[in-house]
Amino acid sequence: MQGLIQDLNPYDFEHVIDLILNRSGWERLSKRGGIQEGIDLDVENKAIGEHAFVQVKSEAGQAVLQKYCDRFQKNRQRYKRMIFAVHSPLGELRPPPNPAIQVWTSDKIAELVVRLGLGERVEQMRG
Repeated sequence: MQGLIQDLNPYDFEHVIDLILNRSGWERLSKRGGIQEGIDLDVENKAIGEHAFVQVKSEAGQAVLQKYCDRFQKNRQRYKRMIFAVHSPLGELRPPPNPAIQVWTSDKIAELVVRLGLGERVEQMRG
């Protein structure tokens, strides 16, 4: 499944992340493919009362992750959580020791796709 995820184009990869979030109770507040406030997805989980921003990258290294961690820290009054989803990290990504910041790489994303029953949808996107 990791290979399938890494083969997705940026638009389809963002769609997979959107599907995972939706199945997990997160509702997208921003339009698909649009960028709001320099982020890819603005989402809310009303059940737990949290607002999060999600950055989706095909490839990214530590400097890019740090840039978004800094942006998250500056916007803590609005966002309670940040998810940085990247299917092909450039080296090891080390988020700061903050449980509100999650880094999802292809192994975590593949696990979520399988657990949430999205494998068939991902396979259909590939071809």
